[in-house]
Amino acid sequence: MSSDDFAISARGLGKVYTIHPGQRGQETLRESLMRRLRNPLARARRETFWALKDVSFDVRQGECVGIIGRNGAGKSTLLKILSRITAPSEGRAEITGRVGSLLEVGTGFHPELTGRENVFLNGAILGMRRAEIRKRFESIVDFAGVEQFIDTPVKHYSSGMYVRLAFAVAAHLESEVLIVDEVLAVGDFEFQRKCLGKMQDVASSGRTVLFVSHNMSAVQRLCKRGVLLRRGQVAAAGEINEVVGEYLSYLRESAATAFSDDNPERLGTGAVRVTSARILDELGNPTRHLRAGRPATFEFSYRNIASARSANIFMTLYNQMGVACTQLDMSLSNRAAAELSAQGVFRCHLPIVPFPIGDYRAAMSVDVDGEHADLVPNALAFTVETSSFYPTPRTPSTTFCAVMVEHEWEHVSGTTVADAGANPGAGARAGAGAASENAPVTVSGAEQHADPG
Repeated sequence: MSSDDFAISARGLGKVYTIHPGQRGQETLRESLMRRLRNPLARARRETFWALKDVSFDVRQGECVGIIGRNGAGKSTLLKILSRITAPSEGRAEITGRVGSLLEVGTGFHPELTGRENVFLNGAILGMRRAEIRKRFESIVDFAGVEQFIDTPVKHYSSGMYVRLAFAVAAHLESEVLIVDEVLAVGDFEFQRKCLGKMQDVASSGRTVLFVSHNMSAVQRLCKRGVLLRRGQVAAAGEINEVVGEYLSYLRESAATAFSDDNPERLGTGAVRVTSARILDELGNPTRHLRAGRPATFEFSYRNIASARSANIFMTLYNQMGVACTQLDMSLSNRAAAELSAQGVFRCHLPIVPFPIGDYRAAMSVDVDGEHADLVPNALAFTVETSSFYPTPRTPSTTFCAVMVEHEWEHVSGTTVADAGANPGAGARAGAGAASENAPVTVSGAEQHADPG
C-alpha cells in the first residue's frame, strides 16, 4: 500500500517536557531570592519527562481509529501534535487533507462573544471560509440545540452547551480528518447519541476520524481499529476488540498499585489520602469475586493529613466497557460523627450486588472544601462471577443490561391492556380457587428471559 492511501502517518513521534523536581515550584519569591543569594552559581536541577516516546502508526483514509489508554498515557499530547497545536520534540507526522479537531471544551471560544460570533470565530480558526460558515450556520446551531441562546455571550453557557456548540462547529467542517478528544465526557445521553451518529456519518462519507474516549462501548461501536498508549508509548495496535481487551486486562492488573504515589492517574490536593482498599463478601472475608444478589462491602482506609474536619466521599462503579453503572456518595458534613479523625475507614455497604456477571472497577474520590483531596480513577477491580439474584440460574449478560432489578412478569390470557389496566394483578390476588381461563400466570425474576431477536 502506497503512502498516498494513508490519511495519517506517524513515525517516531516524541514529546519531552522539562520539569523542576521537589518543592521548587511552591517557593515564594522571598525563598527563591534567598536561595539564589546563598548560592548564585548554583543551577536549578531539571528533569525531563517524555509524554510521548517513539510513537509510530498509520491511519488509512476513511478509517475510524480509537486512541485509548489511561489518564497520563499521552493521548491528548498525541492529538495536539496531530492538530498542529504543539510541535513534536522528535519524529514526524504526515497528515493528508484539512484537519478539524475538538480537543477541549470550547477551544477557540471567547467568553465575551455570543454563540453566533464564536461560531464564526471558531470556524475561522479551524480553516472555514466565512461563506462556508454562513452556509452551514443553521445546521450547526440546530445540531447544538442552542437556538434560544445563540446571541447570548458564551460565558453564560453551561459546560454542556459549550461542548455541544464546539463539537457542532468541528463536525460541520468539511475536513478530511476529524480529531475528537473525550467529547462524550460532557453532555446528556441524547447529545452523546447525536455525536456518535455524526461521527459515524463522517466516517461513512469516506473521511477519517481519530476518536479518544474512556467509554469502551462507544469506541467499539464507532471504530474498527485501535491504538493503545501506555506511558507515552504504543502498547498495542490493531483490531479494536483485541486492543480494548488488552486495555481492560491492564486496568484490572493496575488496580493493585492504585494507591501508589507513582500512579499517574491519581489527583488531588492530598489533604486526605486513601491508603488502601478492599472488598468484603457477606461473611466479611476479603474478596475480588462477588455474587450478584448477595451483600458486599467496599472499604477504604484513609489518613487525614491536613486535619480536615469533614469531607464528601464518592464511589463510582464502572462496567468492563467503561460505562458508569452507578455513583454512591456520602457527605460527612451533616452527620453526628462528621468530623474526620487522623485516620479511619470509609465503608460502603451494598445489601445486594445488582450487576450481571462480568468485570467491574470502582473509582474513589474524597472531596474537601469543594476540591478533590484524593481522586483514584481505578481504585478497585472486581468480578461478578455467579448470581443468586433471580430464582433461576439464568443471568443476563452485560451485553443486554447494566444492572439487575427485582421484578415480576404477569401473563393475562384473552384480554387487552385497556381491560387489564382497570385491575392489574387481580387474578394473582384471586387465590388458589380462581382457576379461570383468564387467571394470570406470574413469573418472577429471569424465568421469562430470552435472547433478543
